[in-house]
Amino acid sequence: MKKSSFSIFLICVVLLFMTIVVQASPQPLVRVGLWNGQQSVVVGSSGAYSVETEQEQPKWAEFKAGEKIVIAWQQNGMTINGKALRGQTLYLRSNVENVRWEVNRKKYRGDIVVRPTTGKNGLTVINEVLMEEYLYGILGKEISAGWPAEAAKAQAVAARSYALNLMLSGDRHRQDGYDLCATVHCQVYGGADAEAPDMIQAVTATKGIAAYYNGQPIHAYFHSSSGGHTEDSENVWSSALPYLRGVADVDAEASGSSWEKRFTARSLETLLTQKGKGVGVLKSLELSSLTKPGTDRTESGRVRQLQIAGDKRSLSLSGVQMRSLLDLPSALFDIRVVRAVPSELDVSVETSYGTTVEKKMPVSLKEPAESGRWNDPASIHRIIRPADDIVIFNGRGRGHGVGMSQWGARLLAEKNKYEYKQILQYYYQGITLKKAY
Repeated sequence: MKKSSFSIFLICVVLLFMTIVVQASPQPLVRVGLWNGQQSVVVGSSGAYSVETEQEQPKWAEFKAGEKIVIAWQQNGMTINGKALRGQTLYLRSNVENVRWEVNRKKYRGDIVVRPTTGKNGLTVINEVLMEEYLYGILGKEISAGWPAEAAKAQAVAARSYALNLMLSGDRHRQDGYDLCATVHCQVYGGADAEAPDMIQAVTATKGIAAYYNGQPIHAYFHSSSGGHTEDSENVWSSALPYLRGVADVDAEASGSSWEKRFTARSLETLLTQKGKGVGVLKSLELSSLTKPGTDRTESGRVRQLQIAGDKRSLSLSGVQMRSLLDLPSALFDIRVVRAVPSELDVSVETSYGTTVEKKMPVSLKEPAESGRWNDPASIHRIIRPADDIVIFNGRGRGHGVGMSQWGARLLAEKNKYEYKQILQYYYQGITLKKAY
C-alpha cells in the first residue's frame, strides 16, 4: 500500500515537472531591421562564420575570423565579393560563442540576415538576436550610462514590454521581413556599440519581466520628459488605452525640459504652405495660455487645437500636428508674437584723425509687448507686420508625453527612492509585472 502511494506521488511530481517545462516560454528571437535599400553591405565577424541561402545549404562558403565580405545587390540577385549566388535570402552564421558581427562598421550580436528590400531596389539587413541581448543595445541608446539603477531597470522592463507587444501584433514590419526596426519608429537600437555595463546589469536584473494588462504585454510608450504631466493616449493617438492615463509628474524642472523655438511670421507662412497647410498671409494664431487653459488644451495642458487664420483661409491644427509640422520638442507650449529687435546697430564714429568710420554696436533691447485690438481676448495672437513679427513657441517636455517619462523615472528613483516596479506602476496604471519567459 505504501509502495503504491509512493509510486503515485512520484508520478504526480514527474507530471508536474513536465508541465512546468512545457509551459516555460523560450526567450524570443528578435528580428531587427537595421537598414533598407542598401546597394552593398560590408560584413565581418570576430569568429569564423559561414554563408547559407535557402537554396544552397548547408553552406555556400566559409570565412575566417576577421575576414570581410562585400554583399552587393544586383537586378538578378545578390553577389558576394563579385560572385553570384542562388537564393533570395542570405544567412550569416557563426558557431563561435559571443561572436560580434561588424556590419558597415557597426557591431552586433546574434546572426545577420540579408535579403532584397521589399518594394524597392537594394538590400535589407536584419540582425537576429535574443531579446535580452537586443535590450542591451536599446538601453544604451535610450538613457545615459550612470542613471540610477532602478530607473534603468524600469526602462529595461518598458522596452521589453514594448517589443513583446509589437512582436505579438506582428504587423508593423511584417512585409519588410522583420519584427522591429532600429529607429524611433519602433525603438532606437544601437547593437553592441551602444552597450554599457550598468545597462546590461539592469537588463539582467529584470530578465524576462514584462508589464501586462488583461494578460497581454502592454504598449509601453515612453518619452524623454513630460514637462510636469503625462498625457492620455487618445490625445496623441486614436486609442484610449486604460493603462496609459495622464498623471502628475515630477519632471517639470528636469534638465532640458524647457525649450523655445522662434519663427518669423513670413517663414511660418512658407513652412505651413510647404506642408500643405497654407493659409495665405498669416493674420493670427489663437491659443489659450497655459496659465489660464481653455477647452483648446487637454488636462495635461498640451494643445488640443490651435486656430490659424490667414487672408485666404483659416484652419484648426492639433498640438500633435503642430509638433510634427514645426519639429517642436512637445505639444505642451504657449505662443507669443513680438516685433523683431536688432541685436546691433550701425553707428558712425569719428576718429582722432577727423575721419568717419562705420561700426556695429551691440544693443540689448527688450522685446516689445504683444499688441492687437483693444477688445481681443488673451488667446488671440495677431500678426501686425508679417515681415517683422516673430512667433515664439515656449514649451516644456520632450516627446509625445504618453507613458513613462525617462527623466521622471530618474527623479522618482533619485529623490523619491522608488524601486523600478513602483516607477512602472506609477506611469502604467493597473498593470501586472510578471515573467514573460
